[in-house]
Amino acid sequence: MKEFAESEWQRAEKSLEAARKLIDVDPDSSASRAYYAAFHGATALFALRETEFSKHTALRAAVHRDLVKAGIWDIKLGADFDFLMDLRN
Repeated sequence: MKEFAESEWQRAEKSLEAARKLIDVDPDSSASRAYYAAFHGATALFALRETEFSKHTALRAAVHRDLVKAGIWDIKLGADFDFLMDLRN
C-alpha cells in the first residue's frame, strides 16, 4: 500500500504543477487539474491508512467523516476540497 500511496502523491504533484501552468491560459483545465491534485493527495493519505475508494464521492465522504469531523483537517480544508470537486463537475 505504501507504493500506491507514493504513486498517488507523485500524481498529485504532477497535477498541481499542471494546474499552475494552465491557470492563465485555460482556467477550466487548471481547476480540473487542481481538483485531481487534491484527489490524488487525499487518496495517498488514505492509502497510508490502508483504505481505498472506487468513487470520487466515497473519497469526499471519507474526507469529511474521517478527517474533518475527526479534527485532523480543518473545516476550511474540507470546504476547499468540496469547492475543487464542485469546480470539476
